[in-house]
Amino acid sequence: MYAAGKTLDLRLHTSDNVSLGAWFILADPYYQSLRTSSPQSLSQPSIATIEDAIQSRPTILYFHGSAGSRATTWRVQQYIAWTARLGANVFAVDYRGFGNSEGSPFEEGLGIDAYAAWSWLGERGAKPEDVLILGHSLGTGVSGKLASRLAREGVKPRGVALLAPFSSMATLLDTYDLWGIPVLQPLQSSAIGRSESVHSAIEGFHL
Repeated sequence: MYAAGKTLDLRLHTSDNVSLGAWFILADPYYQSLRTSSPQSLSQPSIATIEDAIQSRPTILYFHGSAGSRATTWRVQQYIAWTARLGANVFAVDYRGFGNSEGSPFEEGLGIDAYAAWSWLGERGAKPEDVLILGHSLGTGVSGKLASRLAREGVKPRGVALLAPFSSMATLLDTYDLWGIPVLQPLQSSAIGRSESVHSAIEGFHL
């Protein structure tokens, strides 16, 4: 699926003791420099390598939609494109009840999962301003909940990009709900919710 040594398959543990499956995929420029400097064949990157990549390149924290898992083929193609064209790491997480993650999904639980993913990056040296939160479909609600929590904590990520079939961002913020909860409404007055493409949101990373 990926070039050898580019992806780490790992487990996250949430504050309510749920184990989640996740992938960390190295930014292609970082991966290519690693290949050049290593005389031996690469296997899965080590945590030390991941930490260095996190501190060397921007990272996209990706929350997928309700169908499939992080391993869905078209999502894999997106990871490949983002790591190559945008030069960013990608951290893709399966919510509880999805993929090989434990548990069953519910609205509060998905918010806990998102915060666990954010915290995992921070614990490994990621600066908030170097992390772009990206959500698609169901993941837009998850991303909105995470962004709202971070805003309450005074934490500002690089941005939030929301990918969903809505006619406008204003309509999305006004009408999107997750199990009947309007999770994006707190973002209506915040610039953080107005990134309309991955390219424009990630533009300006300078490390």
